[in-house]
Amino acid sequence: MVDVAFDHQCFEALVEDVGGELAQELLGLFLAETQRVIATCTSLDGGSREAIARHAHSLKSSAATFGFRQFSAAARRLEIEATTLPTSELTERLRSLKSTFAALDAAVVDLGRPRRQADG
Repeated sequence: MVDVAFDHQCFEALVEDVGGELAQELLGLFLAETQRVIATCTSLDGGSREAIARHAHSLKSSAATFGFRQFSAAARRLEIEATTLPTSELTERLRSLKSTFAALDAAVVDLGRPRRQADG
């Protein structure tokens, strides 16, 4: 069965490129930063659509680096639509991105990868 939240081969290629320890560290940083960025976007909630689109662009690219295809695709949709969606739909896209990240985070923990460190 294929895990759509996490492309193991992509992560293993990253491990080959940078080494296991650095890949784990980068993954932990990605998880922590993604949580922060999603919280920032949610607090903007239509206030600065260009900022939401820029954040979504960064999330899309970072997620793809680790093989998080489903999350990367959700971030891409948000990037493309952030400036044109009605506020209610933008809010829903942000909720969906947050939910997709929660599933990704759970999948990573289930795989024995480090859980992101809580702030403070």
